[in-house]
Amino acid sequence: MYLIPALMFLSLLLIYIIKNRLAIFWPSTGRMVDAIEELADLKGRETVYDLGSGDGRVLVRLAKNAKKATGIEHNPILNAIARKRIGGLKNVSVTQGDIFEKDLKDADVIVAYLSRFLTHKLEKKIIKECRNGTKIILVGYRFNGMKPLKERRVFLMRIRLYKV
Repeated sequence: MYLIPALMFLSLLLIYIIKNRLAIFWPSTGRMVDAIEELADLKGRETVYDLGSGDGRVLVRLAKNAKKATGIEHNPILNAIARKRIGGLKNVSVTQGDIFEKDLKDADVIVAYLSRFLTHKLEKKIIKECRNGTKIILVGYRFNGMKPLKERRVFLMRIRLYKV
């Protein structure tokens, strides 16, 4: 009874996502978050951006060892979940919006788990805006013009560290 409307809805959602080249939310596992945290190697004085921050699980973990952590997520439902997860953490914020409208010049560490299209677009933005020494951690896809300094593999997922 509900199967056909649900399949129609999911089909329309998938068409919208593909047409607009958006990333599909897939939550990071605990081991993935461990690998991201290891590659970030935070000392407590860094400003961190999580681009496409989803439900906030990576953001909350990194905020524990960062001066400031900011998540940017397009999806309002995921934003609400992330805000609830953040709770009373004072050095964390989540904003709803387009990651390409945010200035990244003050970032020390950037984490991104995006679609292939958005990852390639992000590479141009990072090269243009970020200062030397900024760490970029990509989950899944890679940059074309930069070589990763380190790489971790969690199941079939590759997590790469780049530096501007």
